[in-house]
Amino acid sequence: MDYWPKAGRNPIAKWYGTQDDEVRAEFDVTVHFLEETEDWETDEVKEFKQLTGEHLGLSEIKLKVGKRKFRLLGIYLPEQRQFVFLAGLEKSGRVRIPDDAFEVALEYKRRFEAGEGFTYEHR
Repeated sequence: MDYWPKAGRNPIAKWYGTQDDEVRAEFDVTVHFLEETEDWETDEVKEFKQLTGEHLGLSEIKLKVGKRKFRLLGIYLPEQRQFVFLAGLEKSGRVRIPDDAFEVALEYKRRFEAGEGFTYEHR
């Protein structure tokens, strides 16, 4: 699912649209793989991680294109077999592009849980 704040554009579609063809292709392949995977939380599924600490309540889908690493941040709802996309970023060590992606994702999570905004099936 894609989260849309009350006002504005779909954040994950906006992020996806700024990526090159290789990143978009890896995104699509990884999402399709996870759609077909029953349990994302097993050790065999390296593309998914529940976050802890200051990012508790967020999860990430991990992509790698060459040496570049990407994270798709969202809310994992295993009982509904859904992942709500909130934000995307490129990660290189401690450098994040955009640098506020985790803060934005946490704010969207807060809004989502407060019933603000909308979700639509990811396409």
